[in-house]
Formats: sequence, C-alpha cells, structure tokens
Amino acid sequence: RLADIAEETWRDVQQPPGAIWDSVPRRTHVVLVDQNESANGWATPVPYNTIAISTAWPAGFELIGNTDDWLRIVFVHEFTHILHLDRSKGWARLVRGVFGRAPLGFPNLFLPGWQVEGIATYEESARTGGGRLGAGNFRALSRDVVDQGLTLDRANGGLTSWPGGLAPYSEGASFHAYLAARFDAARLTELAQATSGRVPFTASRVFPSIFGASLGELWKAYRAAETTPLVDRPGDRAARVTSHGYSVTAPRFFTPCAGCPLEIVYSLRTPHDFPSLNSVALDGSSPQTLTTRFLGETSAVGPSLVIFDQQEIARNVGLYSD
Repeated sequence: RLADIAEETWRDVQQPPGAIWDSVPRRTHVVLVDQNESANGWATPVPYNTIAISTAWPAGFELIGNTDDWLRIVFVHEFTHILHLDRSKGWARLVRGVFGRAPLGFPNLFLPGWQVEGIATYEESARTGGGRLGAGNFRALSRDVVDQGLTLDRANGGLTSWPGGLAPYSEGASFHAYLAARFDAARLTELAQATSGRVPFTASRVFPSIFGASLGELWKAYRAAETTPLVDRPGDRAARVTSHGYSVTAPRFFTPCAGCPLEIVYSLRTPHDFPSLNSVALDGSSPQTLTTRFLGETSAVGPSLVIFDQQEIARNVGLYSD
C-alpha cells in the first residue's frame, strides 16, 4: 500500500494542479521500519535520498492530528523533505560534482528548522486535505505560540519552555500557509530553489527578491494576521486542576479507596522530570506522582489498581509498547 502511495505522490507533484515542484528525484529509497512503536518518519538526501517510516499509527492525543490516512500523510511530509533538501544550484552543484553527495553540497540542509519542517508540514495538509494544519489541537498550539509573542529565532527550536520542539512545526507550517495564501504556493518552490544556491546560514537574503519584503517584515505581517482577540464564553464552569504545561494526557476518573473522593489519573511529560503517571483530586489540591511512565497512550482503572501501557527500549534499537 505504501508503494502505491509513493508512486501516486511521485506523479502528483509533477502534474497540474499539484505540480509546484520544478524538479523531482528519479529515485528515492523508502523503508518501512517496525522496531519503533512511536509514529514517526525520517528523510535525508545524504548519502542518497532515503525515507524511513515507522509502522505505528499516531495515538489520538498526539499532535499529529487529522490523520485519516497515516501512511499517505507521513509519506507526503517526508517526500517533501526530499524535494526540498535534494537541491543544489551554482557553487553547491559544483561541490556535488567534485565531492559527491557530501552535506556541504546541499545548502537547504542548513536552513532553520522552522523552514525545513514548516514546508513539509504545510504540504502534508495542502496535498492530502488532512494533516496538522487542519487539526484543532495543532491550531490551538499555533495560537498559543502567537499569544506568547515567540520571536523568529526562538521559533527555530531548542526551547526549554513550552512548546519545546513543537515550535518549528507549528510556526513553520502556519507561516508557510500564510505565504502561500498571500502570494502563491509556487513561490515556495522558488524559495526552495533560491536557497539551494546560497552559502549556508545566508538564505534569508533571498526573501525580498521572491516576496518583495524581508523575512523579518513578512514574519511581522504573519504575526499580525494571526493575532485575533479571544472571546470569553459566559457560563463556562470548567475549572483547571493542573498547571504543568507541556504534555498532560490520557485522563481517567478513579476512586483510590472506598469512600475516598473522586480523583483523576493522567500522564505527564515535561522537560523537568522523567515522564510519570500522576493523580490529582478535584478540590484543587496538589497533584501526586504515582509512578514513572515512559510514553504510553491510555490507562484503565479498577477498584484497587490502575493499569497503564508504556514503551520500553529493547536491544538498544527497538522501542516497544507493553
């Protein structure tokens, strides 16, 4: 099935109306891997065009939303990386001619994370009608980032504050969607081609010739367009009982003992501690850590115990769920 999807996508990007890419590699190696039960994909043009996709479907709570066809969405995302990164122009093509497929011959490899992941995340939605751009939780994340006033350099990643490593995806995808809507999606291909001939870390200078404004000016215009006032809804009675931030998932109500008040058991992932299984009472008291829990999707509660899944490293390379 993935082979069919790969061939369809390879043809689609070369024919109208989907043909916004001016060059498509003749061959890309595609590998399905089953040693990892975490939904993901990888792509690299070095030493040759290769895509690897794990066979695990994303869980419902993950920020890989709107995935009615996981294989198609993840392949489009990773193949966009190949279309974007496997480009060399001018001096870079000369480097490839002399030294082969050395990383220096692929200038787009040196682009910021929001640009590399942003265009791939944008394309996964533009081509499939699914993907993250149309997912409610992803849009809420992007809006949260806008409200924080995250600057362009911090949106590149490396954050130890929320949203951490998700920023290049949320901000990059939304910014590329803004550029495609305001100008034209074909300009994104012009941008990819122009940056493929730039000396590493100087690619931002091509924006004025393509969009008529500097990258900083375009970013400010995008942030202004994304910022709209939130409207409070009178009558809401929801009360927040945790304030961890980051990834708080898989909540389940449970009663820890006969006659005890109702509590909520949930999973927590932050950059400050090992992932854990926690519980919190509904009266606003402090959460309690029950045990460690590495990843995992859900919990089940009984009168005397809580059962949960988690993932374990196997033979140093595998990541399997129990």
